[in-house]
Amino acid sequence: MTIEAQRKARGKEFFHHVVEMVANPRRDEFHGGVPFEVAAAPPLILGLRVCSIGINCGWDNSRLFKKLDDAMLPQFVPWKCEVPPTAYVSGRHVFIEAAWPEELQQNDIRLDDVSSPDVRDGGRIIVGPNARGVNITLPAREIEHLLVAGQTGSGKSWTLRSIAAQLRIPPRDRLPNLLVMLDGKGGEGLGIINGLPGQVGPLAIDTHSTIDALGWCVDEMQDRYEKIRASGGWKLNGDTSDIFVIFDEFQRYTKDSSNPVIVELMNRLATQGRAARIHVIAGTQKPLVGVFGDSTTQDQFSAAIGGRVKSYQASQAIFGSNQPRADTLLPHGDAYIVANVPRLVQERVQVAYIPEADLARAGGGQPQLEQWPEYDVSGLSEKKSGRPTKQDTPQELALGIETALRGNGRPWFRAQFENGNTPGAGRARRILTRCREIVAIMTERGIEYAAS
Repeated sequence: MTIEAQRKARGKEFFHHVVEMVANPRRDEFHGGVPFEVAAAPPLILGLRVCSIGINCGWDNSRLFKKLDDAMLPQFVPWKCEVPPTAYVSGRHVFIEAAWPEELQQNDIRLDDVSSPDVRDGGRIIVGPNARGVNITLPAREIEHLLVAGQTGSGKSWTLRSIAAQLRIPPRDRLPNLLVMLDGKGGEGLGIINGLPGQVGPLAIDTHSTIDALGWCVDEMQDRYEKIRASGGWKLNGDTSDIFVIFDEFQRYTKDSSNPVIVELMNRLATQGRAARIHVIAGTQKPLVGVFGDSTTQDQFSAAIGGRVKSYQASQAIFGSNQPRADTLLPHGDAYIVANVPRLVQERVQVAYIPEADLARAGGGQPQLEQWPEYDVSGLSEKKSGRPTKQDTPQELALGIETALRGNGRPWFRAQFENGNTPGAGRARRILTRCREIVAIMTERGIEYAAS
């Protein structure tokens, strides 16, 4: 028996089991003596990795949903699930989703399996098939900003690589896209696609190159606004390329405002970039509120692709709501996508990936700039969260360099202050990081120093 036939047989078994529990008058312990009225043919969706049943019980949908707690849901599923089944309300339906047994799942979905290369267009992003086998796509130019999140093994980096590789293809009705690539994992995430067509500058993999790359984007954004004002219009003409800032593991620089300069640059791009045709596509393993550095930055993401995460709180941070639940997803590309581009889209998808060999062939070129121009941060305000960010004092910088020379960590650094005005944890981390970079530069230049 084929996998498809097995899914169909098990799906029917699931369906009849659900109807037996919901509509059977004898199940008084479940429905309290008032059975739910179920439509004769509620939808049964035999997905690639999950089976979904929609129970059309009309006005009873809220009453039924309240019954489906974590203890009740497993009783509906006639097989052992890798992760607990989930339930949600959509219109008159209550949907119950359950992961197939492992032998019936299909998680190896390549982009070429669902889309022919000769019809791809850099103006749209193919995410992957939903439970019905329909490809979910995003219009790239309509994305204000996109968050891609998920723990290790969720497929987050593969998703970012696929998105970047698709954006390298020129849109059919616009100039080719421009790509700015930043990697908080030191090249581990996006290094394989470094040198994509349309890439503006080299892959940014450290603090200095990240500031310079983001600074270039902010300067370009300001230049574009000047063009808009000079033309007397309210938007750019069609002869301007869209810029996509693809930033993997951005939390390395922004968590708890650890680097205020990068937090501020990200905030400016997030809040002002759309009209200048600059879009941020940011990826993180740890999608909690603190990783954005600034709550206004988080609010600007109009679309999110959430893979498996460890906690309910992380799922809330991705989607900004209680539903859907990314903490109930399977590993390896199982994801929810929520976007408002321009209509609301909420789908469970299996992300289609591009194999490493194909990714390597897509990259390998030379960016337009040999190196990013150094960005002048002197005019950049560090006041972002409603309270002023204290300026680093000579004493703090001196102690930071001493700490770096001694090889000590942040707790030792903070303990050296006796006046009670100890830097906060985030600022202390930033000072120490900066001082370690200074010591490294001194060493590279052969500058001798004596440690006491």
